[in-house]
Amino acid sequence: MTRPKHIPAKFPYRGKHKQTARYAGNPWYERPDGYVRCHHGKQDDGKVTYILQHVLEMEKKIGRPLFTDEKVHHKNGVRNDNRIENLELWSVMQPSGQRIEDKLKYAHEIIERYETHKGE
Repeated sequence: MTRPKHIPAKFPYRGKHKQTARYAGNPWYERPDGYVRCHHGKQDDGKVTYILQHVLEMEKKIGRPLFTDEKVHHKNGVRNDNRIENLELWSVMQPSGQRIEDKLKYAHEIIERYETHKGE
C-alpha cells in the first residue's frame, strides 16, 4: 500500500496496518477513527499520556496550550492530515445569557483573549 502524500514518512504503512506505534516502535499512532496521537509524557504515577497531533501542531503555532473551550478543526475533513495549513483554531465558547450586558461582556472577553493572535 502506498502512503498518501499528506501523511509524513514517519507514518509508514505496513500492509493493512496504519498503527505505527505498535508495528514500527515509534510514538505516533493512527487511531481507528483517523486521528493521529503521540506520546506526550508521563504522569507522576507513571501512566503514559497522549496528545492528538493536530492539537500539538496548533499549540506550537500559537505558542501556548489550547484553552478548554478551543478546538482544532481540519479544513479538508481528513483527520490524519495535520499540516498546519489544513488546521484552524475554533472557539466553542458560548455566552451564558442573551442580555445585552452579557453579550458585551462576552465580546470583550473574546477580544481580550484573541487580540494578539489576529489571523491565526
